[in-house]
Amino acid sequence: MAKPVDLKLNLLVLRAQAGDELAFKDLYQRFCEGSLRFLQSIVKGEEAEDLNQEVWISVYQRIASLSNAAGFKIWLFQITRNKALDNYRNSKRMKEFHDMLKLEAEEISEYEESDFQMQN
Repeated sequence: MAKPVDLKLNLLVLRAQAGDELAFKDLYQRFCEGSLRFLQSIVKGEEAEDLNQEVWISVYQRIASLSNAAGFKIWLFQITRNKALDNYRNSKRMKEFHDMLKLEAEEISEYEESDFQMQN
């Protein structure tokens, strides 16, 4: 059995694509909480809220490129998922970077200590 088409949603998406700010606001109000809940299941604390803002900025900037208004929910989910993945990759890289800096600092400290001892 085919899934029924949500004509109101399709109309909202089409209006938002045409630049209707009220239509975009309606989309935001309708789906913002769901995208936030999804992000909170992956990312903890205020970081999820920040990512959700990034999601909706992306939606606003790219909604005109959405080729199928009926695919809005899937498209929104993909953007949300990609923001979460990017955040994970970036946080993993930052942790690796901080770990590398910590190791370098320890090596420098050891070098300075051994260098200092040689001079005495």
